[in-house]
Amino acid sequence: MLIKTIIEYSALFIECCSASILLLGFIKVFSRFIIAEIMQKNHYAFSEVSEKYRHQIGRYILLGLDFYIISDILHSMFAGDTMSLIRLGVVSILRTIIGYFLGKELN
Repeated sequence: MLIKTIIEYSALFIECCSASILLLGFIKVFSRFIIAEIMQKNHYAFSEVSEKYRHQIGRYILLGLDFYIISDILHSMFAGDTMSLIRLGVVSILRTIIGYFLGKELN
C-alpha cells in the first residue's frame, strides 16, 4: 500500500508539473507577444510574428502533454476496474495522438 500511495502522489506531482509548464509557457509567450505587438510599427508582419509565437507555445504544450502521459501511465498502474483502465487508455491515446501531430506541425 505504501508503494501505491507513493505512485499516486508522484502522478499528482507530475500533473502539477505539467500544469506549471503549460501556465509558464502561456505567460511567457503571451507577454512576449503583447510586447511585440505594442512595439511593432508595421502591422503587416503580424503573420510572421504570430507564427513564431505559435511554435514557441506549441513546444510548451508538447512538453506538458508528455508529462500528462507519464501521469496517466502511473495512474493506470493501480486502476481498480475495467472502466477506469478504458478511460485512462482513451485519454492517453488522445494525448499521444495530439502530441504526435503537434510535434509534426512544429517540425
